[in-house]
Amino acid sequence: MSALTRSVLGDCAVLTINRPQALNAITTQMLDQLEQQLDEIEKDDSRAFILTGAGRAFFPGTDLKEPPSDPRARIEVVHQLVQRLVAFPMLSVAAINGLSLADALAHEAEIMEAVSQSEDCVEGVMSFIEKREPQWKDC
Repeated sequence: MSALTRSVLGDCAVLTINRPQALNAITTQMLDQLEQQLDEIEKDDSRAFILTGAGRAFFPGTDLKEPPSDPRARIEVVHQLVQRLVAFPMLSVAAINGLSLADALAHEAEIMEAVSQSEDCVEGVMSFIEKREPQWKDC
């Protein structure tokens, strides 16, 4: 069973995050698959796009059983994916069912803007992800 399935509902392409046993926590492979599916949807004759999750969760975030080898790169990949979804060239709907990272994603643009402007912000985020004490420069 694929962790990301695609179906058609009328003129809509439906992508379902399909890892209900892990509450649809996303892996690096799933991020790649999602990018590939978005490429295909942009090229086909779909008039709308729906993203949903199987089971009792939509998308709680990264699968903590598969921590990224480079957390900073992972943040950038997710940031670019969110920007792509926001700017997607057709009507897009997130059919949220249950647990989701929606609040965090809603503020993701502001967070990335702040992070990109301050070395201490970057250090704070990275020390949290890496579970270590921050090494502040401006204190």
